[in-house]
Amino acid sequence: MSGNLLMRLALLFCSLLALAGCVALPDVYLVDRHTVMESEASGEWPEIEARLLERVRRGPEELSSESDETRRRRALEVLNGSFTSEPREL
Repeated sequence: MSGNLLMRLALLFCSLLALAGCVALPDVYLVDRHTVMESEASGEWPEIEARLLERVRRGPEELSSESDETRRRRALEVLNGSFTSEPREL
């Protein structure tokens, strides 16, 4: 009886090996993509970057035509604490 049992175990083992060779697991793909919130948090702002590049491509702009005296007066106003955020006429 032990010979018959041994034969059955060997047959079971060989059939399990054959079945294991027929089974194939599917390929697993990992897609690493940022969500919108992650993109915004990481500083990816394509619209703003496009506008910035557009402004840079325009080239240099002329300096304002204010006189040296006006520039000195404005600098002293800032230093003396009388600087306001309201626009003023030049």
